[in-house]
Amino acid sequence: MLGQTAKERALIEMWNRRADLGLLNQVSQVFRHTNPAMAPLEQPQVKEWGEANRPKILETLAIFDAQLANNRYVAGDRYSIADITLFAAINFARVIKLQVPEELGNLRRWYAKMIERPGVQAALQVMKETSSA
Repeated sequence: MLGQTAKERALIEMWNRRADLGLLNQVSQVFRHTNPAMAPLEQPQVKEWGEANRPKILETLAIFDAQLANNRYVAGDRYSIADITLFAAINFARVIKLQVPEELGNLRRWYAKMIERPGVQAALQVMKETSSA
């Protein structure tokens, strides 16, 4: 998950940071600064700042799409923590009603493969069971 060689560890760390400090942070800024429910927690809530992050999200998604053009997973040929972080960030983007654009085919292909993973399927099943209880 974190790499076996120094180079692999560095690449995984780099892509994980891009997913976390880049994409996830951008999504959270939109959420925190544009959602009225967040106003009591985000003082001051600056709607302009939140909206300024929306195009940055799309730029960051395009960077991941380009990386996935020649790689099976985010940081190379092996599933890693960078894949998990990116998957979580994309799913969190639902709260701001953002989906991966159609033209980012590599990222959409990767996401479809992530959804098929047994761990994700198990989590979805648990969510389904708890929401119907």
